[in-house]
Amino acid sequence: MGKVDFAYQTLRKLHKATMPVLKDVPHVGQAMHTAGKVMDSFEKTRSKALDAGNVVEEVIGRAKKAVPGMF
Repeated sequence: MGKVDFAYQTLRKLHKATMPVLKDVPHVGQAMHTAGKVMDSFEKTRSKALDAGNVVEEVIGRAKKAVPGMF
């Protein structure tokens, strides 16, 4: 999952760097705008997934403390 996140972060930085230059190019500008919307949607989903992962880690940590011999 780390490699996917790294690839996404790299793509996001590339998009932010090239958007001001390419926004006025016909067809490319619209594609860049759409890509930005897709990345925003992905960012929301990614954030929820990371939050869920943190909750799971917390629950596992509490379970380990509560029942040390089980884990």
